[in-house]
Amino acid sequence: PSGTPLGPLGRLSRRVQAAVFPTPDLVLFLDASGATMHHRSGEHSEQTLEEWRAAYRRLRGSVRSLEVVDAERPADVVRRDAQQRVWRRYADRAAGAA
Repeated sequence: PSGTPLGPLGRLSRRVQAAVFPTPDLVLFLDASGATMHHRSGEHSEQTLEEWRAAYRRLRGSVRSLEVVDAERPADVVRRDAQQRVWRRYADRAAGAA
């Protein structure tokens, strides 16, 4: 979600991008509650952040390579988890090429 509704040109742009750009091998969704994200940044309301979180979580059904990372944990733990997932994806690709 962008926070603002897309007009016709924005929707067309998204369709063109989906057709032109390759599908990512891995998408990491750093999942944290709206309360946590509001506490960390204060940029948007907890309710808005929760609505966006729900929208991103719904992508799990349509984005094959999406993995959810629990971002409620300390930043260094989240970073290590994300790095491990990236390196595991590289290893899986390398094993498939061999």
